Order: sequence, then C-alpha cells, then structure tokens
Amino acid sequence: MIESKRLYIRQMNHSDFKEISKMLQDSEVMYAWEHAFSDEEVTEWIDRNIQRYNNDGYGYFIVIDKYIDNVVGQIGLIKQDIGLGIGYIVKREYWNQGYATEGATICYAIRNLNVDTLVADIRPENIASINVAKKLGMKKISECDKIYRGQVMKHDVYQLKVTGLTTKIVEIVDYNPNWKYEFEKLKSTLEKTLGNSILKIEHVGSTSVEGLSAKPRLDVDIIIGDYSYLNDVVSKLKKLGYKHLGNLEVEGREAFSYETTSFMEHNLYVCPKDGKGYLEHIKFREYLRLNPDKVKEYSDLKKKLAKLYRYDVNSYCDNKTDFIRGIID
Repeated sequence: MIESKRLYIRQMNHSDFKEISKMLQDSEVMYAWEHAFSDEEVTEWIDRNIQRYNNDGYGYFIVIDKYIDNVVGQIGLIKQDIGLGIGYIVKREYWNQGYATEGATICYAIRNLNVDTLVADIRPENIASINVAKKLGMKKISECDKIYRGQVMKHDVYQLKVTGLTTKIVEIVDYNPNWKYEFEKLKSTLEKTLGNSILKIEHVGSTSVEGLSAKPRLDVDIIIGDYSYLNDVVSKLKKLGYKHLGNLEVEGREAFSYETTSFMEHNLYVCPKDGKGYLEHIKFREYLRLNPDKVKEYSDLKKKLAKLYRYDVNSYCDNKTDFIRGIID
C-alpha cells in the first residue's frame, strides 16, 4: 500500500494472526494497555481494523522490513474524539531501530486524510513513545483521561500540524540541467512583482552548481539593499502567496513559505546585500563552481548521508556542516 526504502506497509488480514499475536500478546509491548491480549482479543483487533479500512480508508497497518522480509510492527491512523490519532506498536526485538518513526512518517503519504492535525495520546511514563512523537515534530498540547477496562488511565496529548505537510524524506538525485531553467522562470515572475524593491535574485544552494547531486528543490536568494526594504518585499510576496517566517534563527536571512506553487519546489529567502546568510551562500556556490573535485566529494557525502538518514532530515543536515564550514572558512 505504501512503500519506503526500508519498509512496506499494508492492510492487515486474518492470515496475520500469528505475527500480530507476537505483539499484542507480549506484556512488555502492551505496557500501555496494562495487559496482554487473548486470542479472542487479537481476532477482534484484526476485525476492528478491517472495518476501519472499509469505513475510513485507514486503521492500523502491518509494517514489514523489506530487507529481512519480517513483520516488525504496526502503524495506525485512527479516528478518536480528540482528532485523527497516530499510533505505533513494534515487536520487542525491533525496538530502538527507528521503525516507529519511519513508519509513522510514511503514513503522511496517505492523501485522503482531510485533517489539519494529527494527535497521539501517550501514557506519561511511556518515554519511548514520547520520544517517537517528538521525532515526528509533535508537541504536547494537553492531558486527558481514558477509561479502559473500567480503569482511568492518564494520557498526554501530542499534536502535529499537517496542513500542507509533505513527507520529510531525504532524496538526493543527480544534477539536472533543467534546474537552471526552472530557476529562470521563477526569477522572472519574482522580478516583475518586486520591481525596484530589490537589487537582484540569485540561484544558490546545490541545484545552482553544475554536476552537483542535490535534493530536487531550488534555493533562491532575493537581495535587498538593507532591512528598510523588507516590509515592502514581504507585502509584495504575500500577493504571490508567500508567508514570511522570520529568520528561523539564521542571521541575515528571512525565510518564506508557500502552500501551493506553479513553479518547481523551492526555498525562498530575502537577504540584505551585506548579510551573512547571502554572502556565505555565494562563497559556497562560487567555490564549488571552481573546484569540480569538491563537487564530487560533496555529492558522494550527500548520497551517503541520504542513505543513513533518509527519514531524519535534521541529522542529514547536521552531518554536512563540517564540509560546508570547511569550505566557507
């Protein structure tokens, strides 16, 4: 049903009884339920999820590691009173291997959710599940009591805003000559709208360097004389559907987002001409354009990191830092 580099997830059926029992009848795995399931309860679990598929299009899915051809757990999307919930149950022998985070991430690929947020209700003592929620970008927003088998159980509620969310999968592809033409199309539209408010528009980042492997997403710097022009640029970009995000804790660079675009996917920044962000972008780009050996080295590094951190974009970026800083320095 949904596939990633390591995992395949599909709907469960009654032929999965044995594998599902290995999870639901393990008291350690079922810590949050405070009991292991009986055979009858496992059958009811399967029936309930088949009914969810028919009614909602989703439920708990079976998660299979393609490389070892084993069922490693379940990942679920479930309607709840507090919103559309996401849950994860992993066999004990596969704990701490990233299956819950990766499986939950690729669930975002289901496009008929029609929701603004996803939630997870987690027992406050369940540190492992809380850590998964945080890796997914969820934040605690409230607490609630759930009654299960006549017992009141306290839960923390974590939430993830998913409006316009795309799966944060690190994808590195070979250089595409078409990227420079995509940039020119976007640049032309921006220049017509922004006019004399700006000095120029630069294609930066990996897609701006011929021969460099990259994520298929442009990086674009709009250059202004100084911050006195920023408000005017923000106002004009708003008419094109861009939202100002601030500097996102990066000095000398104002970031913008969009919900939809007719152009190639891109990151858009507004930078003063003497700002650190812009100057470092240009230094890095020009150095690589003049040093093809470094282009190959950087391409190889990015491909290696993309395999290691396919579902962890923060770690992917962090592990490029030494290379980037070395060149800038």
